[in-house]
Amino acid sequence: MVQIIVLLAHILMTPLVFSAEESVFSTLTAEQLEGYQFEQSDSKFRVTPLNVGQQAILDSQRRTVSDLMLRHLGVSRLKGKAADLDHFQALIQRKAIRFDDVTTWQALGVVFGDYIAEQHGLTWVVYEDELGVSKALRWQDTDNFVFPVTVFSKRIQFKETPEPRAIYADLSGVIKGFKALEARPQLP
Repeated sequence: MVQIIVLLAHILMTPLVFSAEESVFSTLTAEQLEGYQFEQSDSKFRVTPLNVGQQAILDSQRRTVSDLMLRHLGVSRLKGKAADLDHFQALIQRKAIRFDDVTTWQALGVVFGDYIAEQHGLTWVVYEDELGVSKALRWQDTDNFVFPVTVFSKRIQFKETPEPRAIYADLSGVIKGFKALEARPQLP
């Protein structure tokens, strides 16, 4: 699957400079096609369960958001329902978090991730690759991940106003897509 995506990306990124008689695509014979070597992705990553320290950090971030919700909205706890998205939006609209407070924006990302995990049956894991270590949500025992911790802080960094409902809808579409892909029968 990764090989097909890499090949398609290569084809789509090839400059489109040709005359009407030329083709961007080369024609392969059956023998050439059989021996064709797809580019391999060298992306290596490691996934591990959260350790006790990482769980404690997430819990601390959850408490930070819980305190914000109580102080600014009078909401004592989130319920795992769609109304939670409205509470996230209310915090943003009331500017309850300073734009330069990356730590609190990421704490909101953790609580948003909890909502996503509950709605879609994902679990928190530690994802490590050549770029570093991140907390991620994983679909079962697959290589499908969502990274909600920075979903708000990155938007703020680029001067965007986060829209939790829209972000959730986009991520839900992605999650449903990889669930459907994993549910397809595998070729022998």
